[in-house]
Amino acid sequence: MNPKNKPIKKEELIDPRSKHKTIKWQIISILGLNLVYVFVIAEAFSYNVNYQFEFSYWKLILGSSILLSCLFIGSKINRQYYFAVWNVIFLYILGGEVIYFQYNPDANVTQLIIVYISLVFIYLFSRINIKIRDTRTIKGSDTLLGWISIIMILPFIVFFYDNVNLNVLLLKDVYDSRGIYRTQSNVYTAYTLSILSRVILPLLIIKKAFKKQYVMMSIYILMIIYLYMSVSIKSVFIGLVAILFFYKGSYAVKTIRFVKSIAFLTFGGLFAYLVFDNLFLLDAFGRRVFFTPPALANIYYDFFKENYTYLSHSPFGLGIVEYPYHQGITSFVGNYVMGVDGLNANVGVYTEGVFSFGFIGGFFAALLVSLIITYFGAIKINSKYFGVVFVYIYYINTSLLSTLLLTHGLFLLMVFAFLFMREKTDLA
Repeated sequence: MNPKNKPIKKEELIDPRSKHKTIKWQIISILGLNLVYVFVIAEAFSYNVNYQFEFSYWKLILGSSILLSCLFIGSKINRQYYFAVWNVIFLYILGGEVIYFQYNPDANVTQLIIVYISLVFIYLFSRINIKIRDTRTIKGSDTLLGWISIIMILPFIVFFYDNVNLNVLLLKDVYDSRGIYRTQSNVYTAYTLSILSRVILPLLIIKKAFKKQYVMMSIYILMIIYLYMSVSIKSVFIGLVAILFFYKGSYAVKTIRFVKSIAFLTFGGLFAYLVFDNLFLLDAFGRRVFFTPPALANIYYDFFKENYTYLSHSPFGLGIVEYPYHQGITSFVGNYVMGVDGLNANVGVYTEGVFSFGFIGGFFAALLVSLIITYFGAIKINSKYFGVVFVYIYYINTSLLSTLLLTHGLFLLMVFAFLFMREKTDLA
């Protein structure tokens, strides 16, 4: 590792025009998400106490001030990778947190502050030119990984071939098909699904795309589609879309593409709702992606604010404090706190820090997230793999730390990124 603050190479820097475009589209997207919450979510889901609407001048001023000050901080980031990650977290996580806080009278400001701190950490780390030495190219790595992927997918073919459902490609029968998969799943498939669909196969698809080996690339794409049709976990399919969506272009181009897409989806969803009374896009995309995570975080905060878990719910707690509940934490909150049978109330690393140790826990969760982001910057992960990083930013906001690292494969991704996904070694 070389932590010395050496001059940053010109190609790593982002140009001012890209910054200005990104900020403009961030503001448009935030405006659109405000309109979506006020005129659609709060109205269409008024029966749900988690999506209330109560206008408050001071909350609007506070929320707007937080967003504008954060945009100012983000405008000072000069390195493309950090600029891209920072803007994704700003819009996807902080944007939803601020809007939810503004309009829900009982919303707590704690997690909003934690995400803000995380973005400040990312900005600070972006100013330190930390580099981890390059590894030597591992020749034939894609051939080896290709055989490994074929071996790993065989049990999914044996156990779940009769669960393949073409309707899930149209987002139909998803929950029924997923329920069947969960009853048939075993330890092997539970742990290898994410490793295969979110690490190994995306890596192979990008390698083959770069080498213009389109037949093998198509085979690996079909393997991910098969996994999605057989297990019906939407994030598997979203991961495929993400790696293809973010394949081309520099980090700066990808950032603008992402923020623009959110703006178009938001206003497109508003149009579909107002003209055709179609709520699908704003429910599946707007409510569940942007506003359900802060709603769940608020539920966790209210329940655990006087009885923190001290990581007793997690293997990282090492059993030092006895876990007091008879179900896993997400199942317990879904079934007993929220009162919905069979619900897994999945929350992310920021929320886990808060319900484990309060604000101090949230602060260290913010630091941990920023260090993970910095690791990928330090090894100089190739921009073609940004879709893979993007998917794990999503998981940071929806998965507990132990699940993120092990079940969802973040730890293995960190290893594979070091060996295979770097600018100088990844596409050999």
